[in-house]
Amino acid sequence: MPKPKAILSRIGSSALQAALDASDVIGEWTWDISTNCVRSDALVALLFSVDPDLAEAGAPFTAFTGSIHAEDRERVTQLIGACAHAGGSYVAEYRVCSADDVIRWVLTRGRFELDASGGPWRGRGITIDITQSRMGEHAYVHSEKAASGHPLDQAGVAPNLTGHRAQP
Repeated sequence: MPKPKAILSRIGSSALQAALDASDVIGEWTWDISTNCVRSDALVALLFSVDPDLAEAGAPFTAFTGSIHAEDRERVTQLIGACAHAGGSYVAEYRVCSADDVIRWVLTRGRFELDASGGPWRGRGITIDITQSRMGEHAYVHSEKAASGHPLDQAGVAPNLTGHRAQP
């Protein structure tokens, strides 16, 4: 079975980057909790450093969580676990180390369903690479304009607290 790094050596890390940049939604995933099988498309698999063939067939949850950045892993797995046990939706932003050894920011939105007895049954969701926007946000926070107020206020188009537009 090919490993993510072997696949990358065939397609090249620039091809992975180009595919990620061209796609806002990287892909979908499903988690059958009773069998602990997470299935995803190839791009999600490579994003989480999981072999795409294994991800298509069904990989254990820990195969995906192992690539979550160490500083984010506990927070994210606790959020997912709590949502899986209670049912319902979650949204999380966190970092992963992708198959090309690049740290990327992702936004994952998932929804969990409970079985007839009220136990966790299945989760489904999407993962979006938000690295570009996070880097842009980081740059914005450090700009002088950000320090002097909201950019819409600066442009005179945002309503102020009284509901009137700011005067330029």
